[in-house]
Amino acid sequence: MSMDNPLEDARRLFDEHRYEEALRLLRIPLRREGHVTTAGELASTILWMRGEDLPRALIDDPAFDSLFAECEVCRAEGVSAIWIPPPYDRERPNAIISTINTPGGRCPACGAIRCRMHLRVEGVTLVCPNDGKAIDVCFEPNGRFPHRIPPPRGSVRFVVVAREGPLVPTVDYARTLLGRVAPELLQELSAGGLIACRVEDPTDQEAILFYVTAIVLREYGRNALRGCTASLHVVADSESEVAAVIVVFYRPAGLRWWLAKMFGR
Repeated sequence: MSMDNPLEDARRLFDEHRYEEALRLLRIPLRREGHVTTAGELASTILWMRGEDLPRALIDDPAFDSLFAECEVCRAEGVSAIWIPPPYDRERPNAIISTINTPGGRCPACGAIRCRMHLRVEGVTLVCPNDGKAIDVCFEPNGRFPHRIPPPRGSVRFVVVAREGPLVPTVDYARTLLGRVAPELLQELSAGGLIACRVEDPTDQEAILFYVTAIVLREYGRNALRGCTASLHVVADSESEVAAVIVVFYRPAGLRWWLAKMFGR
């Protein structure tokens, strides 16, 4: 199988009903071109048709995040309600969605995306509680809350997992969460470089970065982060239904790290 044209290979695999292999290949053009492409349409079709039969780790890949619709009300409440919209029907672009065949949709008036729990039922039709309009298909989904984070391009030095809520997380909790949302990152992390802490507001990213930086410097010394770059990711912890912030401190590969190494002493 050639990697020169993964989309064509994925189409062939799809025609052969080898859906998992096709979906794995489609990650390549999706990461390069985004979801509003032929690759996005094919991936959405596979996820919509065969999502229950595919490995969870594959479905959670960040390449597919933009293909999902997520209820805006549930997201604001810290709950994850996501679905793949049905494939685009070019013959019926404005088809009304009944309560039988969809978990949610978009209001054509206000544009809100809601799951069926936050829509009103009228006969076999779901309508927006704000406008009373029948919902339509989310042909332009809003994307799901990230389920996986990609590993950074560099040498991982420290990872801080900060969870919202009153409970102070343990390092074991941090390892379990990383195993679900960033397994590649967990493999690259050196022993002793994992820290777990609690935060009040996971949306205040500037304050969180300042806070966790102070923790690392206090634990490992004032030179611990010299030459490091930080990346911050907010993820949904589906097990405990809270948000968690993962801050990765790493040394970039290539010239940037060389310069930091030479002149950051």
